[in-house]
Amino acid sequence: MAKVSVIVPVYNVEKYLRRCLDSILAQTYENLEILLLDDGSSDNSYEIMSEYAQKDSRIKIFKCEHKGIATVRKNGIEWATGDYVGFVDSDDWIEPDMYSSLYNIMVDNDCDLVSSDVSVHGVDGNEWIDYDNYKAGLYTDLERDIFPTLIHDFSVGMKGMRCYLVSKLFRTSKLKKVIEKIDPRVFYCEDEMILYRYCLECQSIYIMREYFYHYVKRTGSAELKPNENEPENMYRLFSNLKEAFEASPYRNVLMPQLYQNAVYLNNRILRGLYDIDLGQKSSWYFSEIEKLYRHRIVIYGAGACGQALYKELWLHGHGDDIVALVDKNYDKAKKSDGKTASEFLDSLKYEVKPVSFVNDIDYDHLVVAIYNESTAKEAIKELKEIWNIPEEKIIWMNSCKRDIASILSLAYL
Repeated sequence: MAKVSVIVPVYNVEKYLRRCLDSILAQTYENLEILLLDDGSSDNSYEIMSEYAQKDSRIKIFKCEHKGIATVRKNGIEWATGDYVGFVDSDDWIEPDMYSSLYNIMVDNDCDLVSSDVSVHGVDGNEWIDYDNYKAGLYTDLERDIFPTLIHDFSVGMKGMRCYLVSKLFRTSKLKKVIEKIDPRVFYCEDEMILYRYCLECQSIYIMREYFYHYVKRTGSAELKPNENEPENMYRLFSNLKEAFEASPYRNVLMPQLYQNAVYLNNRILRGLYDIDLGQKSSWYFSEIEKLYRHRIVIYGAGACGQALYKELWLHGHGDDIVALVDKNYDKAKKSDGKTASEFLDSLKYEVKPVSFVNDIDYDHLVVAIYNESTAKEAIKELKEIWNIPEEKIIWMNSCKRDIASILSLAYL
């Protein structure tokens, strides 16, 4: 049997550590390498680690200066000698058949990642199951089935894959490549940085609809209590992921999701630190808007999305690239007395024109500024078949709504 390295970061958890270690030693899959990494604990955690290491030769203990969870996990991955890697947080516990179940799925399906559900124990004593927003089974076409909703599924407003490292099994060889590229200074949401980079290395992923891991939320944990260093932490996290996504072939689908995730986490910071909730005010994010720069642009659509794109181009100093704003229902953009219907329309360099207007002007691209994909496809079909717009000139901007908390996110993305 292949060896599984179980990495356990430890920091001031003497109250919970024995329960955690007992659950690992009770695993039915016995070919384990158990790496206990003390991150500079000031309680009796290291003494407990030493006690257990004397009982079981599979346990290796390391005492380190306090550097934070990302550095500890990075060290653990570098020191792991197993074929596969799993993670356990030292205040949680696992079911006896966890690694035998994950390992069998991994080997039987020859996949790169196995992800299972998590039993979450809240601070109020309630328990619930957290799960990936995918059907159970093997996924081999990740471009089609996983990446479009990996970080954020816009149709349901939640993550496609939950970012728990602890409920998954990884290939060590791939994980070692990923860990070289993470920012060890990230102390919160470092699991997202590791997981999403790892998924880019995968050829296949298996989703299980079964839980083995018990995750405990504790009062005072980093997740429940934001601190003043989080804005800088978020900057490092999203800068790191942006670098990975920009270089990947899935940039177009991942960047809008990353932006939306930045909005969510920034709003959490504002609520936690300043008791401010700006989540109800909305704007937009346009993927690859820079491709429009220094081209003559016609915007199709005078609705909310078209107005947002118009403003965004002006904001980035490329408003003069817009040669026209057209809409099939252009006449509704004016009041019956002939005056424009909004302050936005009053500010336009050009008034809204009918679609036929594009046949009388020179332009490089006609940008369909419609948020709904099916509506956008219908519009593109009409533009080609009715108005004879060349297909190579038509662009549909991949856009997503964002909230005003993106004031912070702009620095990241």
